[in-house]
Amino acid sequence: MSATVVAVGAILFPACATQPPLTAPSQPPSTFVSVRIGFDDRQRPCNEGSKGPCHDAVVLSDPNTGQILKVIHDLPWDGMQVSGLALARDGRLWVSLGSGPACTSGVAGCGPRPYTCRSRVLELDLVRGTTKSILRGGDDELIAAAEPSPTGRSVAYLHSGCATSYFNDSIRIEDLDTGRTESIAAALPRCHGLGPPHWTADARHLVFTYSAASDGLYSGAAGTCSMPEPSVIETVDATRSQPKVTGSAVAADPDCEISDARPMKSGYLALESCGGQNFDGPLRILRFDAGLRITSRRSIGRCGSGEVSLDRAMQHALITTYQYCGGLRTADPITRVFVEKNGDPKLTFSVPGGDLNPSSIAW
Repeated sequence: MSATVVAVGAILFPACATQPPLTAPSQPPSTFVSVRIGFDDRQRPCNEGSKGPCHDAVVLSDPNTGQILKVIHDLPWDGMQVSGLALARDGRLWVSLGSGPACTSGVAGCGPRPYTCRSRVLELDLVRGTTKSILRGGDDELIAAAEPSPTGRSVAYLHSGCATSYFNDSIRIEDLDTGRTESIAAALPRCHGLGPPHWTADARHLVFTYSAASDGLYSGAAGTCSMPEPSVIETVDATRSQPKVTGSAVAADPDCEISDARPMKSGYLALESCGGQNFDGPLRILRFDAGLRITSRRSIGRCGSGEVSLDRAMQHALITTYQYCGGLRTADPITRVFVEKNGDPKLTFSVPGGDLNPSSIAW
């Protein structure tokens, strides 16, 4: 696909500019990128005497304090919202954007209409201030959560039809030089769940969460599904297509879900949310060895789920969680952000409620 380059405002990004070589001892990056939800033009939460319209934005933040250092782009972005952020090994930011489908009902699944979708993937050089188009979806498809391979030669992303996107993603792997694609899980029955794909360091495997369809119940008119089975961690071969999901899998504890999983330099790291569909049990960080055997389990709160991002050396993890038990059993919702190093999670900052909650993190 040919790339179009346009100029944008120059943005300082110290973590990318000063990141040590991957062969050197790694220290956690000094900044991270995320979508921050609900702040005004003065970067204050919208419920604290806001001045001007409230909006979301892609921002640069300090992982130790939560301070917003730079607004990269307001949302919506050309009418689209962010479906994923990823940092390439060269420090460039990949932004997945999408909108649609248009809905015909107010129920879950929304009765989606075909040919009402837009999606694209942009590459931002945050030091030079340039933007390049990497992928563009058609009006009857959605691409989301794109992540470049460690070699930079391929990209993996979630793919679905516009009107059939609800609980029906597959994974595509595209060679950026030749345009050749491989697919994973394209023949799964409706009503399954797939998490964003993440590359292993050797660029030969992908790691993601997978929830099998529970009984295949699907209402075509409304576009709704029965809830899928509890999620597991899957590691699959990224060099060939497979119609379903064939690889190494590991499940969470009983009554728990894997909310996010990442391959690390040695082993894997995952978030485990417990307590059934309401997630009113423990929230834990799990470490696995290379054989997907659990080596540590650390509690970081209750009643929540979250996201994991790794530094480019795949040694340290930044974890953002949204925790709320509901009812009268706990205080208001809170977002807690942790830096995990050598199996030891450290709480770095908290944000009350959902305001300024970071999501789609890239470290």
